[in-house]
Amino acid sequence: MDFGPSAYECPRAALFKLTQTGTVADYYLEFNALANRVYGVSTEAFLDCFLSGLQIDMRRDVLALSPANLPKAFALAKLFEEKYTAQTKPKFTSPYKSPSTQNNYQTKNYTNTPRSDPNPTQQPQKTQLPPLLPTPNQKPMAIKNISPAEMQIRREKGLCYFCDERFSHTHRCPNRRMMMLQLTDDEAEPVEPDPPEIEEQRETGETVQHHLSLNAMKGNTGMGIIKFTGTIGNIEVQVLVDGGSSDTYLQPRIAQFLKVPIEPTPSFQVLVGNGQSLTVEVAGADLILGSSWLATLGPHIADYAALTLKFYQNGQFITLKGEKQAEPQHSQLHQLRRMQHTKAIAECFTIQMVMPTVFETPTGLPPPRSHDHEIPLQAGTMPVKVKPYRYLHSQKEQIEKMVHEMLEQGIIKPSNSPFSSPIILVKKKDGSWRFCTDYRALNNVTIKDSFPMPTVDELLDELHGAQYFLKLDLRSGYHQILIKPEDRYKTAFRTHHGHYE
Repeated sequence: MDFGPSAYECPRAALFKLTQTGTVADYYLEFNALANRVYGVSTEAFLDCFLSGLQIDMRRDVLALSPANLPKAFALAKLFEEKYTAQTKPKFTSPYKSPSTQNNYQTKNYTNTPRSDPNPTQQPQKTQLPPLLPTPNQKPMAIKNISPAEMQIRREKGLCYFCDERFSHTHRCPNRRMMMLQLTDDEAEPVEPDPPEIEEQRETGETVQHHLSLNAMKGNTGMGIIKFTGTIGNIEVQVLVDGGSSDTYLQPRIAQFLKVPIEPTPSFQVLVGNGQSLTVEVAGADLILGSSWLATLGPHIADYAALTLKFYQNGQFITLKGEKQAEPQHSQLHQLRRMQHTKAIAECFTIQMVMPTVFETPTGLPPPRSHDHEIPLQAGTMPVKVKPYRYLHSQKEQIEKMVHEMLEQGIIKPSNSPFSSPIILVKKKDGSWRFCTDYRALNNVTIKDSFPMPTVDELLDELHGAQYFLKLDLRSGYHQILIKPEDRYKTAFRTHHGHYE
């Protein structure tokens, strides 16, 4: 195991300059070591680079066979290397002589000699046998063991283990050494004794295991979950029927508002990966009905695809119909900051629970009042008829859907009025559409009110010295202002599939 390469070395340049100076196997290993560090080079370029680095005679023979890839070229080079080695074995044509006789013969082999070194002097081939024990060309590598005490001393002084220079992350040791790993058999390792058993101190009281599913914590609907709206007394609550929860849970704020007696129980904890426990606050639905409540129903039928739960109660067959999960809506940044730094959201929620009828979605027309809206026309005015606008085919389905909803709520009805105004869809910031009727032609023939309308400056002057402000926003405000019955035919509008007022 050797030290990693320096960040200042360029493996691409070293790969292009690499040539065979030893055996084919050594050259292939060194080539792969550099090629693995080079990016952006094609396989054909790697093959050409490998062939160009082979020795001349071997390169000529390998190129003649046109190898398709790098492993094929390496295999052919190995075969030619074995062929050359077999051809250069000496033939014994003379009697045996003393081993001390020097055998200098010329062979066609490939040794680790750089190109820059001068060629050795060739001597005439002799037929004497080579010595039995040839003299090695390289000195054996010395192995130096560093004791732990010496390593500690050098570590305290901040010195390198193999030289006397200061060690840092940019230090390059001139005496780079090979690291040797020594493997020992597992049988020789001492067997550590088993740790003593530790008896856990258990509480004398019986511990009750409570289970709460993740969907119940979040208030999300999923498989095995039915969510619907119910009432406790006069309070409307969100109920979640979850068979994966062991018990029935009620939100603390609901219990406090209903003045239900609360008994302290062990907090809900979650065991994390490192073995510690975290106390988690249960959020989501107002009331979670678990398996303990389902057991009180006796035999029952639950259809999670249709979100229904059927059971008998007091001799009656009761069906609970669940609600589909509404699509999430976008929230603005200032709303999130307001929720974090104020308690206004909790206070608004309390008001909604106390007066639920005020915040319900309005259906139908408002009751008649003394100040209902009227549309007085100028004398001699003919019925106003404006040609409908042309809109995209994709908006037709949206228009039909919105008209159908208004018909179900009783806001509009089919009309035979001679008046007709066009409609148009305006896109809101949240991506939904606003249904608008263009009454500009009708306004042109309407008698204007003489009551002076205040300007913005006058309204701001009236706010001087005020401390409390209130902003009321009507949902579909035009539909919450009743028009007198004798003037309703003037508000008629026409779509691509009907005439309504």
